Amino acid sequence: MISLAAFIEQIACGRVLSPGELTFLRGLWRHRRTIPRKTDLFCEGMRSTTLFVLFDGWAAACKHSESGRRQIVNPVIPGDILGFSQLFRHEAHYGAVTLSRASVGMLGRAQIDFAFHHHPRLYFGLLGRAMVQHEIIVERLTDVAQHCATTRVAHFAMELLVRHRAVGLAPQGVFDSPLTQSDIADTLGLSIIHVNRVLQSLKRQQLLHWSGRSVVIPDAEKLARVA
Repeated sequence: MISLAAFIEQIACGRVLSPGELTFLRGLWRHRRTIPRKTDLFCEGMRSTTLFVLFDGWAAACKHSESGRRQIVNPVIPGDILGFSQLFRHEAHYGAVTLSRASVGMLGRAQIDFAFHHHPRLYFGLLGRAMVQHEIIVERLTDVAQHCATTRVAHFAMELLVRHRAVGLAPQGVFDSPLTQSDIADTLGLSIIHVNRVLQSLKRQQLLHWSGRSVVIPDAEKLARVA
């Protein structure tokens, strides 16, 4: 779980927050809810004016094709925010589902409007955090479109490592992940067989051990060169 201090640091972006801003964030932390695995936070086409802040566990932002095939747009880890785009649209452009049991903070429209009018720095801190996730998605899309399977998997593993480290997690290059090989395939545009082959190859090279719920990156610099 991300700590309250790490979450505040992410939103503050180096600024000193006022007592009112800190009270607002602490209230969001205190009133977080536990959501079971495989629970929809919101669905494509659904009208939603709620922001979801993930404090613990994993979720995924997903879209589905007309044939029913799933594309994971972005795996969501502790510290990430879901639902900002819905505030400016009539309906959700993508869906979001928990991949594990998750601890989630929720901000309704009234709370969001309060933050905008009374704590604008806080509002734009939340928006900035959401924009960072957008930039990550753009980077991954470029990687998927331009690079081979090995580079995609290596880049994805390094991305997750860097994202975990940014919120004070992943000590010694190790973090937990509920992502299955099917989830990785749906994120990177690969077949499950291809993902399995790449993971086995990287494991033999002592670059990446991704098995069960554990991800171990023995030498981040070497894996980064592959990525």
